[in-house]
Amino acid sequence: LYPLMCGFNPTDKLAVRDVKRLYERYPDVWCGIGELLLRHDDLTALTYGETARANHRALWPIYEFAQERDLPVLMHQNVTSVSKSDHPVYLYELEEALRDFPRCRFVLAHCGISRRVNVPFYHQMVQRLLDQYPHVVVDYSWIIFDEIICPGGQPQEAWLELTERYSERICLGSDLVTRFERLGPELQRYDVFLDELSEPARANVCWHTAERVYGAHKAKA
Repeated sequence: LYPLMCGFNPTDKLAVRDVKRLYERYPDVWCGIGELLLRHDDLTALTYGETARANHRALWPIYEFAQERDLPVLMHQNVTSVSKSDHPVYLYELEEALRDFPRCRFVLAHCGISRRVNVPFYHQMVQRLLDQYPHVVVDYSWIIFDEIICPGGQPQEAWLELTERYSERICLGSDLVTRFERLGPELQRYDVFLDELSEPARANVCWHTAERVYGAHKAKA
């Protein structure tokens, strides 16, 4: 198990105190921070107060802390909005954090997608992020797989090529919340895509990448 710290307000400039206190109390437990729920379509619309986003300055000390401790930061940051799905209007927020914290290991949950959120040439955008930011990892989980990577159970060639090239920085996820009895069926749906990958890429995506990302801190402890 690789437990991550979450449950703090990502728009609270004093939230870093909660993270540090939790980490210092259980230093041998935590393997990262997240999942941070930032830009998240309907959830964002229903949240009172400031909009949580990847470039909110309340997160700067948290990223700094994660960078110092070599803790990965798992975040949900939609790359665009429901109303403007023709171009990634929120991508700059993510990239601002990536540029300011080049040594921080960020994991972009669901490749930055959500319900009714999509942009043209999605795989090209993900490829550019992986090209430009060497510490970025993405996970294939939730609807990115069902709607973009493997719609209708048909693996897309562009995503197979991207996965082969960057398998060491791609991992699978279940995105399950409380209903863990569905873990098997949720992960089995990836089989049709995994069967098309080479053995090394398949091993990376299934477990090696996750072990490197979340297990690195524990291995150093």
